[in-house]
Amino acid sequence: QKTAYEIYQCDWSSDVCSSDLAHRLDEIDRFLRAADPHEVHLVLSSTLSETVLIKTIDRFSHLATDRIIFTKLDEAVGFGVILNVLRQVDQKLAFVTNGQNVPNDIQRPTGARLAEWVLGRNENTGTSEVGGEGTSNDQGV
Repeated sequence: QKTAYEIYQCDWSSDVCSSDLAHRLDEIDRFLRAADPHEVHLVLSSTLSETVLIKTIDRFSHLATDRIIFTKLDEAVGFGVILNVLRQVDQKLAFVTNGQNVPNDIQRPTGARLAEWVLGRNENTGTSEVGGEGTSNDQGV
């Protein structure tokens, strides 16, 4: 039996000034409290430095995100940063994207695939395709 679910996505440019960002985060916080979602995913670009990723996660920490999605794996220089960030923030990796063909490039990574990426043993960033097949539930790396 499938459980009904809805997906809400919020996106804005990274050049939002600090005061505007605080206001927008407050709006999102109110929305999330009213919606009472099962999961909240924070979407991050894998092209950013570890320092910037940690600062971004910290900036969004009061939203109580459950999982992280890393985008732009096809543009990333290396994958070790992803594991370092996940370890530091103690969150699971729900999905990754490796191209601009959404939803086909949205994928659920496995531990084995992440190890291959970090060790540089596989040039292909493909994993099992998800393409909108529900939420991640307790799955994640």
